[in-house]
Parts: sequence; structure tokens; C-alpha cells
Amino acid sequence: MFATEWRTLNMIKKKKAVKKNLNTNEQNYVEVLLEDINSKFDFLVDSHQFLNQKVDTLDQKVDALDFSLNQKIDVIAEEIHLIRNDLKEKISRDEFILLEKRVIFLERAKTKA
Repeated sequence: MFATEWRTLNMIKKKKAVKKNLNTNEQNYVEVLLEDINSKFDFLVDSHQFLNQKVDTLDQKVDALDFSLNQKIDVIAEEIHLIRNDLKEKISRDEFILLEKRVIFLERAKTKA
């Protein structure tokens, strides 16, 4: 709002300086132009403030999504860690085949005896 007030005061000063050198018709025309320019600046300032609010809102939404995604990623990382530990405790196919062969060998040896 400070910028708008400053522009308004600046335009009033310009109007007074211009009024001394112009006739009535020209003064009216210049005043209308200055008022039009002033209203356009006011619109521009209001639009800028509105866009700033929208950007702030979007920034908050992105922060919330970021927090949510980080939590989900942490949960997934913990689950992956648990799965890896479970897999380390299990034997591989090659180890299983070797154990099967040993069991068969021991069963044959027991039946012979």
C-alpha cells in the first residue's frame, strides 16, 4: 500500500505543476489520463498482492506434500531394511541343493547300517 500512496502523492504534485502551463481542456484531459494511469497502477499492485498470496498458498501445499512424501519414503526404507535382513537369514538355492544331497547321503548311510 505504501507504493500506491507514494504514486498518488507524486501524481498530485505533477498535476499542480502541469496545471500552471495548460488551459482548462488540456488540464481536464491530463487529469483523466493521470487518474487512468493511477487506477491501472492500483490494479497492478492488487494483482501482485493476490499472486503473492497464491504463491504462498502453493508453497505451503508443496511443503505439506514434501513432508508427507518424506515420511512415506522413510517407511519404505525401513521395510526394505527388514526384507534384506529376512533374506540374509534364508539359504540360497545352491545351499539348499547341497543340504538335500547331504540328507539323502545320510539317509542312505543310515538305511545301510
